[in-house]
Amino acid sequence: MIGYPSTPHTAEDYTYYSARQFDRFVNGAIQDLQRQGLERAQTASSGDGDDAPVAALLGPATLDYVVTVFALARMGYAVFYLSTRLSQEAYMSLLDQTDCQRLIYADHVPALSKSVSELHAKRGDKLNSFTFTPFASYSQCAEPSEYRFKSKPSDGSRTAYIIHSSGSSGIPKAIPSIHAAGIANYTFARSFESYFLTLPFYHGHGVSMFFRAVFKGKPIGLYNASLPLTGPHLVRSLRATRPESLHCVPYALKLLAETDGGPEALAGPKQVLFGGSSCPDHLGDELVARGARIISHYGATEFGQVMTSDRPADDKAWNYLRPLPHAAPFLRFDQLGDDDRDDASGQETYECVVLDGLPSKNKSNSDQPPNSFRTSDKFVKHPRLPDRWKYVGRLDDRVNLVNGEKVLPIPIEHRVRRSRLVKEVLVVGVGRVMPGLLIMPSDEARGLDKNEIVDRVWPDVAAANENAEAFSQISRDMVEILPVDVAYPQTEKGTLIRKACYKQFADVIDALFARAEGSDAANDSQLPSSSKLALGVEGIQDFLLGVIQRDLGLDHVGPDSDFFTAGLDSLQTIKVYGIIKRSLDLGKGSLNQNALYDHGNIRRLAVHLHNLRTGEKQGEAEDEIEVMSELIKKYSDFQTPAVKNDQEVVVSHLPPFFLMNTKRLTN
Repeated sequence: MIGYPSTPHTAEDYTYYSARQFDRFVNGAIQDLQRQGLERAQTASSGDGDDAPVAALLGPATLDYVVTVFALARMGYAVFYLSTRLSQEAYMSLLDQTDCQRLIYADHVPALSKSVSELHAKRGDKLNSFTFTPFASYSQCAEPSEYRFKSKPSDGSRTAYIIHSSGSSGIPKAIPSIHAAGIANYTFARSFESYFLTLPFYHGHGVSMFFRAVFKGKPIGLYNASLPLTGPHLVRSLRATRPESLHCVPYALKLLAETDGGPEALAGPKQVLFGGSSCPDHLGDELVARGARIISHYGATEFGQVMTSDRPADDKAWNYLRPLPHAAPFLRFDQLGDDDRDDASGQETYECVVLDGLPSKNKSNSDQPPNSFRTSDKFVKHPRLPDRWKYVGRLDDRVNLVNGEKVLPIPIEHRVRRSRLVKEVLVVGVGRVMPGLLIMPSDEARGLDKNEIVDRVWPDVAAANENAEAFSQISRDMVEILPVDVAYPQTEKGTLIRKACYKQFADVIDALFARAEGSDAANDSQLPSSSKLALGVEGIQDFLLGVIQRDLGLDHVGPDSDFFTAGLDSLQTIKVYGIIKRSLDLGKGSLNQNALYDHGNIRRLAVHLHNLRTGEKQGEAEDEIEVMSELIKKYSDFQTPAVKNDQEVVVSHLPPFFLMNTKRLTN
């Protein structure tokens, strides 16, 4: 039924658990949550007018997380899937919006424990928190639940789960989904023999695809949420699970395209369904040419999946969507004005409108027409084929990153404009891995060099970051200062024209991101070694500590802190990678973009960076053995799930990585 890696540090070695096993796991988790003080929901069997109380989940989508999802649902709660990357202000608002007084979280993640402590300090006794039940506990439950599904027609209108918007209007909004809408969403989808999911449950595509697989009774493997999302990890996971249907965001496609064996791994599934943001045409074209069955998916939490680019095998138009048969009668495309023509093609654009009556629609935002949902998403028609639509952008000002996150630029820009040195400011990053900032300086900045302007404006950028989600925050190296007298597109009233600025400053924006990502095409990566820092191991450690604590604001990270566990996400590691490439003399060595995750912490990374410059290998072999020894010590206390005589047993075991290296450890 559900597959997950048997140990936290492997991208392969999957164990699949049957429905019977999972039933016992859920029963064990319920027993543990009740011991912690979480009671069954009293409204679970109450009158028709009562909705389910809300319990929020905060943590990575591990097997423990999924077991907790089912446990809470069985206890009568509506499950609220919270993103792990929100600000305190956002968490507070979402809990208030849903009257949520119960929070279950992953206490082994330091950043989440810190967030929950801060929430307790602000909410007091209005919040009760509980922790995920670990595998070692719930897997020992030998008794089946004896749970039997009981329902009545009115249960279809009760809340099944809640996710939230990205915060594009400033504060995220809770979006509930009722049971009837969920079932309608899960029903209308092709069936495959096996699935693989890389998305978290707080992503609408992620939770929908998980339950579609469960609804159809097909096995689904989950990406190891204890590992960072990297190309090599994805390749190993796909080789281990061999799914017929893969589900991801475009960022995962980008990683696989850049990884040895990645395009070949993508060519295996019968369907590679992506969502969350658009995929760059050149990337999709390249992967399709190499045999990948790339399919674009369009939908939203408010109305479910309504279009895909599923098509005959000889049709290569992967980026043109077709309305699904059940949704087609409820979709309308309203033509927009000349000001909204597509920049790339010059074609007329249309807004997708979801009409009343679609079974999976659970929210309306417009009375034109009545009870409709206007998506603010822009499409262009296929030049020849009827009823084919290509997504080209948004009507609003959101900056959609390549990983599906959506940055709202307005609050950031408004805060930075408070500086007397700033005339205008523009958040950039559409289709990139992180946001950046272009600053048009005022006359008061005349005579200052770029570094002086950044120093003086930085307090305003930092203030904007305080109220922004982690993925929206601007790092110091992502600020580009334009000339004082630079001309930029603006209205008669002096308002910056966003799309025209993106076009005019395209070369500047490309150079900014090339520099940030440490591209060899960036000018400063070609600086002579004498202009960069040639440091010893201890000096590199101090440098890395400064970058991570000062520039990323992660002051809890020490020399031996595991990067991923400490909360460094993929965007932050790319930022650090770029800073290292620009600032440190690496000699003739080549630095892997996954170096932070490969070496795990500051101490081991410093040794590696020093060895790149000097050509030595000192310390790295010892570090590898030290890492393996630590992992074996931490994860070798295996407990076999308790079962009865007539039930199957799944025994976790050491991954091949350890088996191949045990001789080295014992010599």
